[in-house]
Amino acid sequence: MKKLLLVLSASLLLSAPAFSWGWAHRMIAYIAQEHCTPATREVFDRYLDSPLNNIALWPDIFRCRLWAPQDFSDAPDYCFKSWEHAVCVGPDCYPLLHSNRPEGNGEGYGAILGYIERLEHYKEMTDSAVVVDLTALVHMVGDNHCPGHILYSKPDGTWDPMGGGIAGGYGTYTHNFGGKRMTLHAIIDGGDQIHREFNKNLDAWKDYLDGRYWDQRHEILSGWVGEWLQDAAIRSKVIYEWVRPGQDLDESFYTDQEHEALISYLFAASAYRLAEIFNRLFDPDYKGL
Repeated sequence: MKKLLLVLSASLLLSAPAFSWGWAHRMIAYIAQEHCTPATREVFDRYLDSPLNNIALWPDIFRCRLWAPQDFSDAPDYCFKSWEHAVCVGPDCYPLLHSNRPEGNGEGYGAILGYIERLEHYKEMTDSAVVVDLTALVHMVGDNHCPGHILYSKPDGTWDPMGGGIAGGYGTYTHNFGGKRMTLHAIIDGGDQIHREFNKNLDAWKDYLDGRYWDQRHEILSGWVGEWLQDAAIRSKVIYEWVRPGQDLDESFYTDQEHEALISYLFAASAYRLAEIFNRLFDPDYKGL
């Protein structure tokens, strides 16, 4: 396990640019850990050499894009499959267990459930396996802070080429944003820019989001993973009303009141839901946030 952690940590140090575009993952992981119980944190301390916010980007850095065959059977154990970073949803916005897209992207719902199921027996797992599954959960749940990770289906059940932000639709259309060509997925992934006055300060973000959403936590945590992803998908679909393919965008995208409200809600919801999962897994006396 120590060798695995050293390899991952070294790669993070060599991948500084990822900390910029993926900063929201670090913030969500930080807030989640702050809302974990002492018993849950003891489990983190046993298996991890770093806090959750420092491992939140591993699944992006160690994606299995370069390994063949397509089923990733030759990929190292410490890698994470690209298709798990998005969620396919049906016409009712409820997540599908399996992707209905030709490229296979959108397996996130089943993957999250699989990580949770395995970690329910974490005491019977090897340390390195716990690290991998725990790390994957931190990232894959956090991915749902961004509407670009939700892939929608048409009413007849077929996949929508306009839907989602990674494999198609708004993930392939680019926008002139501050003199750069960027996808909407990339723009929203930089949602920490909605409050530049926080200067990416983790505690400032926690205070802001908790002050705004903590009283709503019971509603946010209603149901389980399927209902949580459905909630994110229903709320996120509004991006198709806000932005046309190829439309020029500017910094006002972040400061627009509706946009800020959606992004901030998804940040808080992802953090609280991640904390809920870990507390249920690792604290037998947990009674709820």
